[in-house]
Amino acid sequence: MKEGALLIAFLYVSIAFSQRQSAHWYFGENAGLNFNSGSPVALLDGQINTIEGCSAISDEDGNLLFYTEGRTIWNRNHEVMGNGTNLAGSFSSAQAALIVPNPDHPNLYYVFTPDDARQEPGVPFGFHYTTVNLNEANGLGAVVDKNSPLLLATSEKVSAVWNEVANVYWVVTHYQDTFYAYEITAEGVNETPVESQVGPQILGVQNLRGALKFSPDGAKLAMASTIISPEFQGSLYLFDFDVETGQVSNPERIDGDRAYYGVEFSSNSQILYASGMQIDASDPTASSGAYAIVQFDLNLPFEDKTAFTLATLANQNGIFVSGALQLALDKRIYYAFPGNRLSVIKSPNLLGDAADIDLFSIDLGGRNATYGLPPFIQSFFETLVTVQNFCFGSETNFSLDQTNTISAVRWDFGDPESGPDNTSNILNPSHIFTGPGTYDVNFTINYDNGVTKNYTEVVAILPVPDVMPSLDLVQCDVDGLDDGLTVFDLSEAVPRLTYSNNAIDIDFFLSEIDALANSNPLNSNIFENQFPEQHIYARAMGNNECYSISQIRLLTEPMSNLGIYDTLTICDGQAVDGLVEISLASVKALLNTDFSAYESIAIYPSQDNALLQEAAIMGNTYSFAQHGDSRLFFRIDGANRCAFIGQLALEIFESPNFQEVIHQELCQGKTVLEAPLGYDRYQWSNGILGPEIKVSGAGLYEVAFFSGNCSYTQYFEVFPEPVVQVENILVDDFKVNSTVTIVMGANENLETTTFSLDGGLSFTKNNIFTGLLPDIYALVVDNGCSRYETEVLVGGLPTFFTPNGDSSNDLWLLNNSEYFPAYRLDIFDRFGKPIFSGGSATSGWDGTYNNQEMPASDYWYHLQFVDGRNFKGNFALKR
Repeated sequence: MKEGALLIAFLYVSIAFSQRQSAHWYFGENAGLNFNSGSPVALLDGQINTIEGCSAISDEDGNLLFYTEGRTIWNRNHEVMGNGTNLAGSFSSAQAALIVPNPDHPNLYYVFTPDDARQEPGVPFGFHYTTVNLNEANGLGAVVDKNSPLLLATSEKVSAVWNEVANVYWVVTHYQDTFYAYEITAEGVNETPVESQVGPQILGVQNLRGALKFSPDGAKLAMASTIISPEFQGSLYLFDFDVETGQVSNPERIDGDRAYYGVEFSSNSQILYASGMQIDASDPTASSGAYAIVQFDLNLPFEDKTAFTLATLANQNGIFVSGALQLALDKRIYYAFPGNRLSVIKSPNLLGDAADIDLFSIDLGGRNATYGLPPFIQSFFETLVTVQNFCFGSETNFSLDQTNTISAVRWDFGDPESGPDNTSNILNPSHIFTGPGTYDVNFTINYDNGVTKNYTEVVAILPVPDVMPSLDLVQCDVDGLDDGLTVFDLSEAVPRLTYSNNAIDIDFFLSEIDALANSNPLNSNIFENQFPEQHIYARAMGNNECYSISQIRLLTEPMSNLGIYDTLTICDGQAVDGLVEISLASVKALLNTDFSAYESIAIYPSQDNALLQEAAIMGNTYSFAQHGDSRLFFRIDGANRCAFIGQLALEIFESPNFQEVIHQELCQGKTVLEAPLGYDRYQWSNGILGPEIKVSGAGLYEVAFFSGNCSYTQYFEVFPEPVVQVENILVDDFKVNSTVTIVMGANENLETTTFSLDGGLSFTKNNIFTGLLPDIYALVVDNGCSRYETEVLVGGLPTFFTPNGDSSNDLWLLNNSEYFPAYRLDIFDRFGKPIFSGGSATSGWDGTYNNQEMPASDYWYHLQFVDGRNFKGNFALKR
């Protein structure tokens, strides 16, 4: 925490209205914050889901009224407001909406919606306003007039400020080179704007992005323009504004190094903040520059207004939108960037690092921010008084910013429990509040000109961290010297100091003076004391700037160093990426057995780790660098704290990479079993020594192989010779050239399988036999280890016969007919006349019809089998 951050308290300013109108924020992906307590509290009930802009409004007591992302309005119950859809805004506009009340009618509000650089389809172009009446729907409100046009075209920019004297609001937007200021009075929105053609000239719809903000005092107007076409250009301007006339004047281009998007003033209107993407001078079309949050001192002359960089963020996927900045009730500026946390500038009224930016520190309760935050009437945030020392128990100091025109002031601190101290007539008083919480501090100022005005500041008094005021931190000492000096891990004191409250941060200091000043903190929690019983100091801080100081006494206690306690052989090392991982089972077993009587046993990678009780090895495995130091250290603690520190030397063997169970089959009645090579010795379950054995029987075999004292076991399951798997035998017969195809099982290896149709006299690797004549073939399939044997029948019919009575070829019949199932054979002459019909019960055709010899000629046949096969053809009868 920066020292300067203590100068500004959480406070809100109100003159004729309360700043609590900006108490509720809804933005991003259903995210929200409530500032009523003085610190942002995550809200989880928001309905908004938007990429960029949004707006919200609360009443003067900080009760939510309604909110919008420019397209839909939700009421305080988070329901869509009556007639509250299809507004003219856009979810992708930098300032998609701005809600402004009627100055005299608290039930009337106006929602202003500017343009969108993306020109979203279906959304009206230009600048519009929608009227909400909260008297409708039993106080929940309804839209009574929607999308009243003000300008045919504008930018994504809109801001508002209050003219206290006239009690009117000014709402301002910008288009091309002109500002348009619309006055809101008791009568409503004056649709005729005050025009100020003062530049800058911004052309092209793609260059409409960026924010517009008034300074809280209404005197200045800042404009950031994200110019991307034809190339990225820097455009951050500052103007004067006249709250009486609505005129904008005196343009001042204060920076051009970044494509600016977000912009905001400090509550005292003296400092300007902006967010932008750095432009690459060598390639101004590139959207890869880093995002920066920068600060400008507005009290400096024009030529000296240089950017001070508070923070830099890496570019996100080439996106040029750098996120919104928004002042809040607590006078802090919040920054939105996609993620589940917001960043915060804690003391934006201070220059340089004293502004104290804390990146991504505001938790959104699991919801996500995008690029936008809700803008408000900037007058809500004007600071009339500076509050210092807002921690409970300290004097809180109030200092009016301007005192030369004040004749008298009357303070009421809103703290009746403080009795007569609750009021004061001192110009710049102090008050000790009676407890943490928010207080409405009312003060009445009598000015020299006779004017009397009433003001309200809401001050949040914050609790100081609840910590132990002092404690002793005892560390074991193993160097063998009883000198009271050793190395301490100061973080061991934190849980005791904070009562285990993780929300409290602790820094350590050598002296109480440094701790109070938050100066020269120790840069490490590992600390070697300089003398016995040395005192150091802890500064405790919670989620705010309040702190407590505690004293810590550093004590030592002797501890025995056992040195190398034992040497263990580890046989299961696993090499991975230059490391070797081991199981700690044997290490833990040894320590648990030998030191079972002690209170705690822990294992560490180094002696310093063991001494400081840090980086304990919690898992069941640990990895060493290959060929590096392979020692582990252990610490044994008893009831009297320190007991022993020792080390274990480990002899590590990498576990061999082998298949634990191997399945093999006998081949021709035998097989060879081979263990992994390269080991010291081998022992088989049948008593044989050596890396391999030959076996001739099925069964389970195992081999133990050794490397030093480590042994490993491999198993072999030997199966009988497998049966040759012939899935099918396809016979394509009754043709001139018949074919036999042997279809093997899916697991058979055709590379090692051979085939024979002559009973094994000759083999081929081809499983298809062609050109076969009708016959009975002896099929043999050999896979190298076993054989499959069967007969294959190839059917056929003769092409001619000679029935001449010589007992040779006298009958025409089916070859090998005795092997075929039942069939039918019909024979026809050339005129189709049936002359013979027979089957398996007949002996064939003898060439006669009705006992008369048929002449030599061609005849036709039709052969039908009972399995559905049938064949037709012709043959010759020769005489």
